Amino acid sequence: MIISIGKYFEEIPDAMIEEADRLNFPLIRCPWNIPYVDITYAINGRIIREQISSVEDSIPIQKELTQLVIDNGGLTLLAERLSNLVGNSVEICDRNQEVLVSYHYQYKSLNQESFFSVEEKKAIKSIGLLYFSRINPTIRYIKKDTHKNINFEMLLSPIYISDQVFGYIWILGTDKQISEFDYAVMEQGTTIAALIASRDLAIHNAELRGKREIFESLMTNDFTEQNSSEWYETAKKLGLREKYQVLIIKNLPFSEYQQGYIYSFVDYKIKENNVPGTVFEYGNYVVIILTNILQFPAEKTAEYLFREAEIRKIKIVAGISRVASNIQDFKFFLEEAIESLQIGQAMYRSKPTTWSLSRLGFFYTILKKGTSYDEKNHYCEIIKQIEAYDIQHKTEYLKTMTVYLENLMDAKKTSSELYIHRNTLRQRIQKIMSDWDIDFSDSIAMINLLIAIKSTLVCSFYTSDTKNDQGNIRNPV
Repeated sequence: MIISIGKYFEEIPDAMIEEADRLNFPLIRCPWNIPYVDITYAINGRIIREQISSVEDSIPIQKELTQLVIDNGGLTLLAERLSNLVGNSVEICDRNQEVLVSYHYQYKSLNQESFFSVEEKKAIKSIGLLYFSRINPTIRYIKKDTHKNINFEMLLSPIYISDQVFGYIWILGTDKQISEFDYAVMEQGTTIAALIASRDLAIHNAELRGKREIFESLMTNDFTEQNSSEWYETAKKLGLREKYQVLIIKNLPFSEYQQGYIYSFVDYKIKENNVPGTVFEYGNYVVIILTNILQFPAEKTAEYLFREAEIRKIKIVAGISRVASNIQDFKFFLEEAIESLQIGQAMYRSKPTTWSLSRLGFFYTILKKGTSYDEKNHYCEIIKQIEAYDIQHKTEYLKTMTVYLENLMDAKKTSSELYIHRNTLRQRIQKIMSDWDIDFSDSIAMINLLIAIKSTLVCSFYTSDTKNDQGNIRNPV
């Protein structure tokens, strides 16, 4: 507010100044004889000069970042360039706030983990920063202490592809204060990020179409002698020379919303680690055909993916087929990998891990889908009786026995895993021995009991209506 002093006011009232200070509202005092047009002219001139200067400053930024796209640079290089321009750390994440790339300005290094802690992510969600950025897609400034868990100022801008939010760019005021220059960099950076994301999406979609054709060929062709040329072309596209393995990945708990992210994550990590193989989507699974198993065996590749997934707080399970040599047998080995995963997941629902036919051993033969399951078996009857007793009396004898057998009757390890005292474990085992006539010194009985427990779980898995979507099974463990 501009107040002319001299004709109607000799001075601005003290009460008015105090109230303006309280509200952080600017008051401008000027002599009566200065026309308002002169004041607005001076102010507008200053604003225009600043805008021109800002445009001039942004031209080199625009040229540098546009060249990055021309040179086929990606989001990783973009984050590094933006960070070096503004002198602060930069993070680019997807629409679910999963980190795509983080560049630490102080250490001049890329991070695999997000700058944001769990508490900071919750704070961002609680005050609706991402939501309001989608509603009003402009650069947003977030002050320090906006929330008790936000400890530095930030700039946030959404990245749009067409009318869909692809992700977000953050400039984090961890090294110096946010400036007007940072706004100009953010504006250009958001545009370039959208170009890079659009380009990568187009390439990704083209790859998906090509992969879909290969996968359909694998699933539909029998590759007989009459169509040997098709076999040769498919093998060439997959990079097949001699032997291969099928590796299956599934996220836990299964979510259709996250399935696309799991595929992208696996595909990116396979390429990043230069693992020779092709990644497909198949229903609820991500399928990897590994074509150099001497240098990159399936078990080692699965371990690598598990480590990377753990960094991102993702739970996955994996199934591995035996080594295959003929592409015409692909469907058989694909089913083998899926069944290995399903059996392992059914037996150890709470322990995400990798399952292969070689690891399952006789369990695969005994428990695979289609194998006869004798519910009248003596040991299956014992399992049913213990389970019924647990339900009626709200006890955990079946769980106790299962963990005890899995730990090779190691009392210390079992009591630790069950979070009970060893005396409590001893009492439960004595109860099981006396009430159900079980001899834990009989190795044949122990093997049969463990098979009965696992076959009950696997049978429940295969008869569940939701097994393909979520793998929900009744599991005492």
